[in-house]
Amino acid sequence: MKILKNIAILCAAGLVLAQCAKTESEDRAAREQAVFELWIAQNAPQAERMDNGMYVEWFRKGSSTTKISEDDFIMVDYRGRTIDGNVFSNRDSAIARHEETFTPYTRYTPHYAPYNVAGRYFTAGEYEILAQMSMGDSVRIWLPSMLAYNNAAITSQFVNGYEGWWNSVRNPRNTQGGMPSLTNRPVVIDLALRDVVADPEARELADAIAAADRLNFMVQDSIREGLFFRYIEEDATAAVIAKDSTFYMVYALRFLDDFLISTNDPALAFAAWGDFSTTRVPAPFVVNSSNLLRNSRTARHISALNELFEDEDLEVRYNSRIQLVFTSRWAYGPFGDEGTATKPVIFPYTPLMIDILILDYEYKP
Repeated sequence: MKILKNIAILCAAGLVLAQCAKTESEDRAAREQAVFELWIAQNAPQAERMDNGMYVEWFRKGSSTTKISEDDFIMVDYRGRTIDGNVFSNRDSAIARHEETFTPYTRYTPHYAPYNVAGRYFTAGEYEILAQMSMGDSVRIWLPSMLAYNNAAITSQFVNGYEGWWNSVRNPRNTQGGMPSLTNRPVVIDLALRDVVADPEARELADAIAAADRLNFMVQDSIREGLFFRYIEEDATAAVIAKDSTFYMVYALRFLDDFLISTNDPALAFAAWGDFSTTRVPAPFVVNSSNLLRNSRTARHISALNELFEDEDLEVRYNSRIQLVFTSRWAYGPFGDEGTATKPVIFPYTPLMIDILILDYEYKP
């Protein structure tokens, strides 16, 4: 009986502590919101308060009536700042130069992502306002921390300071480098909805076909759906690469707008990035034509290369320059690639192209 009484007392104490913790958390949130509201009144009195506690100012209402549906992909320009002015995310190269965060490895284009993956690509506040936007609209939103980056999954995308984000921002309070936490921090975000894409696979296929046409590919140059091959320079006197043969490959992987993603050509690297250090540009590497996936990191991701050498009707010769244009089906797929400090993000469903110089195995770099 005494044991049961003690258990009852412990349970009651636990409930009280839990209630106290909940009350403390609610009180802190209420205090944060009150401070946020005061800051808005002093610094953004023109902003309109929404029911969830965020504020919005509409900059432009587009003429389009296209709204976002749950399964759409969207293309958005944005800039994110803390309320004390530190830019932590940005898609505009002019702003990056002004903020002294510009990097030649960043492709400053609108962000392209699925709308329906809550907690991964956009904050709760961004989802809220995007649902009200039409294509062509642009807004500024002020988000209390509970609608911003209190979600660690979203915050994690800024950890490496990638694309001139927080790591590079001048912040005298961050003497250790790296990114201070955005948790419990209100933020200001400018958003412009550039496009709404209902079928990203159809869109990228159309983009790949248009790029192939611009680069003077012929109809017969399509070796698979969404995969195009042509010679830039062909050495007709050179031998055809046979199965299980080995060769040197000098490559340049690019977006369709010609922005360089990666290369092992020092001259191209220097022209694009002002740097050709061996940490970023390895020497031309040896690739076995029937075992590409295990011989290079680039080939592991670009399955288009395997298709090229597995095609029985296609002759690829040594000492020649070739070019491939391909959809994400033959590369990074529907997930893209997060990138690094020296390699740009590749968004989902992004078509790419690669130029390759194929040299005989006897070649000595």
